[in-house]
Amino acid sequence: MRQLCLGLEAMTGRRRLEVLYRGYVDDPARGDFFAEAISRMNIRLAGQGVSHIPRQGPLAVVANHPYGAMDGIALGCLLGRFRGDVRIIAHSALARVPELAEKLFAIDFSGTREAERANIKARAAALGHLKNGGCLMVFPAGGVMTTPHPLARRAVELNWGPLSARLIMRSGATVLPVHVPGQNSRLFQVASHLSQSLRYALLFHEAARMIDGRIALHVGRPIDPAVIAGFQDAVALTEWLRWQVFSLGTAAIPDEPDFFAGMFEEDTSDSEAMPAV
Repeated sequence: MRQLCLGLEAMTGRRRLEVLYRGYVDDPARGDFFAEAISRMNIRLAGQGVSHIPRQGPLAVVANHPYGAMDGIALGCLLGRFRGDVRIIAHSALARVPELAEKLFAIDFSGTREAERANIKARAAALGHLKNGGCLMVFPAGGVMTTPHPLARRAVELNWGPLSARLIMRSGATVLPVHVPGQNSRLFQVASHLSQSLRYALLFHEAARMIDGRIALHVGRPIDPAVIAGFQDAVALTEWLRWQVFSLGTAAIPDEPDFFAGMFEEDTSDSEAMPAV
């Protein structure tokens, strides 16, 4: 199975991504990793509600997780246009990329005692980043959207755990909901029901499919910390934040293969942010 997965990675996009990455590493004039990744992959970001992004102060950005690493990279690129303190809670596997590792609060899903201790430290550091006025991206699903069975055509968001909500409740941060419309390919969805290893191997394929493409980001209105303080239960807050994110999803997901079709264009309106959603 390992050899099959390595072969799939090679055939379905890993080498194209490695060439782009080597070009980035070898460029002495390289800039922010998120912005450079989007630029070098020639991805156009179609943002709606961009004027809602707070330029300063503690900010927890909560989003759904349709594609994988590209969700965080695209959102990080967008946020990075307005702030220089963008960090993300993400899978520890992404820390293998040194330029990305410095932006991560890495979570280890191996389940070992060492991993549990490291995760406690990572969450504490993420909380400290927020309390110090930083911007933190969180994807509470913890995994990529997947179809409920192999023959289903529409992927669904995995259940959201309450850890992100607990972090937000302790931080006193403003919350910014963001919805990313779309889903991974049919190949990825079917493979996800056959083998976790195949699923992971095909994430390179999904990232490579984004080259020369377009990612839409629907930004909601900031939610004031006073609204968050009204929640005493992290589970209730989790469900409410999930609703806030998906209420922004007004675009239907087109059928495979072209999930980029019909997405929203750049929103250049300058509407004022409200205290709460």
